Amino acid sequence: MPAQSNPRTQRLDIKPVYLCHWCDKSFSRRDHCQRHERAHTNERPFQCHVCFATFGRRDILQRH
Repeated sequence: MPAQSNPRTQRLDIKPVYLCHWCDKSFSRRDHCQRHERAHTNERPFQCHVCFATFGRRDILQRH
């Protein structure tokens, strides 16, 4: 006979899903979805204050 789960201790692994407006990719984090969508729109909101180059991701700007 299978053991019954206690509903009070049952863990629900429900994660929000964020869908790309341009393709069929999905993400569990909103910021990852937004970062991905910039590849479709060519948005480059992060600018180097020295040479004025622009980047789609903050971490790429910091590496620059």
